Amino acid sequence: DALKAIERKEHDVCLLDYRLGEHSGLELLREALERGHKGPIILLTGQGDRKVDLEAMQAGAADYLVKGQIDAPLLERSIRYAFTRTLRILGESEKRFRSLVQNGSDIITILDAEGTIQYQSPSIERLLGYSTEDLVGQNAFDYVHPEDLERVRSIFGEITKRSGASGPVEVRFRHADGSWRDLE
Repeated sequence: DALKAIERKEHDVCLLDYRLGEHSGLELLREALERGHKGPIILLTGQGDRKVDLEAMQAGAADYLVKGQIDAPLLERSIRYAFTRTLRILGESEKRFRSLVQNGSDIITILDAEGTIQYQSPSIERLLGYSTEDLVGQNAFDYVHPEDLERVRSIFGEITKRSGASGPVEVRFRHADGSWRDLE
């Protein structure tokens, strides 16, 4: 039940008790992280135990608190530090992602639900002759070969109806010089 609650992502922070009966809070923490949970998790225990403390931190807990010693300022500090750590990790991840997108050889385009280009990676210039400014705000379907348009619109419609990954789509896209290029 706890894993289902964590996966719903309805909470900003999770407080897990170390003793959960059949399973430990450490097992739940590890399972949540293996399933991709990114939010801070603070492990609570009834007794201070350095071994459990170290194990919790190595497993990915944002903090470890002894229940009998928790007061409002300590809990507030722990939550604040957990968020600060999470924001730092997300910031580092964003920098890596941005570097990959900005410097990668693949074209990366972000479209809104209508097909309007919201973001265009710099590789568009080298591969299709457009500057990023040329395309942002334009409708991507205006650049799709007329013979591919109906199929691509249909696939795009299906993708926007459901979340998750889709398979590759091959499309002919107009180069800045007017010729057509095959893209996946």
